[in-house]
Amino acid sequence: MKSEKAEDPSLPSQVRPGEDKKRCSYTFFSGDCCSFEAPETSSLCFWHDPTPDKNSPKVSQTVAKYVRKGGNLEGFVLRGVNLEYADLYNAKLARADLRDARFYGASLTNAHMFGADLRGASLFKTCLVEANLKGADLRGANLLSAKLDGVLIDGVKWGRNYIIQNEKDGDAARKKGDIEEARKKYKEAEEIYHRILNNYREFGNLVDAGSFFYREMIMKRKQFPLWSGGRFWSWLADAMCGYGEKPIRVILSSLILIVVCAIIYSVTGIAGIEGYPEGRPISIFQVLQGDAARLFQIAEGASSPETGSQDNGTDKGSWIEALNIFEHGLYLSMVTVTRTNIVLGDLRPSSAGARIAAAEAFTGTFMMALFVLVFGRKMMR
Repeated sequence: MKSEKAEDPSLPSQVRPGEDKKRCSYTFFSGDCCSFEAPETSSLCFWHDPTPDKNSPKVSQTVAKYVRKGGNLEGFVLRGVNLEYADLYNAKLARADLRDARFYGASLTNAHMFGADLRGASLFKTCLVEANLKGADLRGANLLSAKLDGVLIDGVKWGRNYIIQNEKDGDAARKKGDIEEARKKYKEAEEIYHRILNNYREFGNLVDAGSFFYREMIMKRKQFPLWSGGRFWSWLADAMCGYGEKPIRVILSSLILIVVCAIIYSVTGIAGIEGYPEGRPISIFQVLQGDAARLFQIAEGASSPETGSQDNGTDKGSWIEALNIFEHGLYLSMVTVTRTNIVLGDLRPSSAGARIAAAEAFTGTFMMALFVLVFGRKMMR
């Protein structure tokens, strides 16, 4: 009978000083012990024990009543509890286990929820104004239309890459072929990311704000039709600079540009390489086919390809000489993309490669300006 009384939420059964009753062993932040009675079969009271089912109307009513009285609900295990439309103003729910709890339309204004476990909780249209959610676990929580004005969310666990549940639901719907449902979920995720972004900006946390701005832009992109121009340009902005949040991508994009153009120059031919006829472009294919050896001999003054064959490392199929051509192409590409005045002989691309060089020079100027902008933006934070 005593155990049943301890587990009846309508009769909280707090142990008064001097009473010879077993008390809950849970210890608060302050160092005080929980004042609720613990059953003989457990060292924890009904509220701190994870075993009893808390998903009942009596539990919900008792929790709301206890909050109104100013009670300390720190560490309470309330998994799956239904607190929809409950008035939980100034609730003390630090370190509480609120996994899968339902707070639809509830008021958690000024609530203290430091370190609370809110995984999978529904906070749809919940008022969290001025609440303290520092260190809380919000993985899988639904924050759609939640009021986040002044809420403290430093150190919140959002999950890998800050991806919230609404975005995951959108991805799942897209895989099933339900495009309309996917766009709906992406729109919800965009709204939530934007609200969190504004909150971080309000408190000057621009690093985390940048992460949520990045997620918001991805949600905008995913709402475009798959092969639309808007989706392509958005993807390109992400690939090149991460929407202004990832300077390293500008560097990687520039390196890729340099290598790709170097390959093109090496294939189409490069003029001005020392040891070959001046003004005649030499390509990797010519080297591997043996044409370069003949041209090298002519440049050295041989009367014909058949006479005076010389061993200058340019034999037919010489991969070493082909690598030398690529090295010159890499150098030419770097000079072109950076618009530097470094001179190594008189290297220049073939007529076909000249068009690529013009495009590379323009793109290189843009990439350098983009890097300065993105890097400066990150450093100012």
